[in-house]
Amino acid sequence: MTQGQAWVGTPLARLDGAEKVTGKAVYTVDVRVPGALAVRLVRSPVPRARLRGVRRSEAQAVPGVVAVLTAEDLRRLGRFELRFGHQVKDQPVLADGEVRYEGEPVAAVLAEDEWAAQEAASRVELDLEVLPAADNLEAALAPQAPLVHETVQPVVPWVRPVPGTNVVHRTELVRGEPERAMAEADLVVEDTFEFPMQYHLFLEPFAVVAVPSERGLTVWTSAQHPFHLRAALAEQFRMDPRDVRVIVPHVGGAYGGKGYPKVEPLACALAVAVGRPVRLVLSMPECFRTIRSVNCRCTLRTGVRRDGVLVA
Repeated sequence: MTQGQAWVGTPLARLDGAEKVTGKAVYTVDVRVPGALAVRLVRSPVPRARLRGVRRSEAQAVPGVVAVLTAEDLRRLGRFELRFGHQVKDQPVLADGEVRYEGEPVAAVLAEDEWAAQEAASRVELDLEVLPAADNLEAALAPQAPLVHETVQPVVPWVRPVPGTNVVHRTELVRGEPERAMAEADLVVEDTFEFPMQYHLFLEPFAVVAVPSERGLTVWTSAQHPFHLRAALAEQFRMDPRDVRVIVPHVGGAYGGKGYPKVEPLACALAVAVGRPVRLVLSMPECFRTIRSVNCRCTLRTGVRRDGVLVA
């Protein structure tokens, strides 16, 4: 038996096991930075609307509130891009001109403590002109459907949006001659399967602590792809990647739901805007509005011979 095989069937202690079972493990939600502002987001109550204005005077009057910011405020800074995305830049850090989904962040409240931020967020009023929305697959693909985005900016060359539609990408892969093969089948079975939208249900919510400096950014985050995230933030904030430091403590679950930028671009934009560290921790309902596995409809047609051979 080799030395490696000697470990088979032998209980081994996890390297991080003692930290976690004793409560000593540090997660992003545990990170505290002196002077960090608490952030609370004001979200759209409707799936689609024209954003006519944000009334924030009452929110700004709450003691401890430092700023109530919108996309227009961030645009005036001119220091970074307002949109981000892994394959398509379709996610504004804050709703910009139009709300595109229920729960989309429209304004951000920054305050000296959590209570002030929460109280101020409850006092922000959104002036929304509700617009027709496509809320299912048929409505989104129908002719003259309301468009989620008038234009789409792909990040990678293999994404090819179909102009004037909600189709962000279409691909066709054919091997052999399917119809000819089907004609040789003794039995053809066709059915459509539907899979519902899913949530990853990780225990630690999305959490970010962003610290700006004269030269760059330091970001603590509960994320799976720190190097992808660093590259994306460097591009968005027009920085050298060497000046963007991404620190990932223990991650309280992810399961594929914390890959690539999610709330980090917004937290960093707010930190840069006010020139102070910020701490953004989402509630679980907010996490549901941040990432989900999309629902799917799959139609499958299978041709089979009597001897059990699949032909198409």
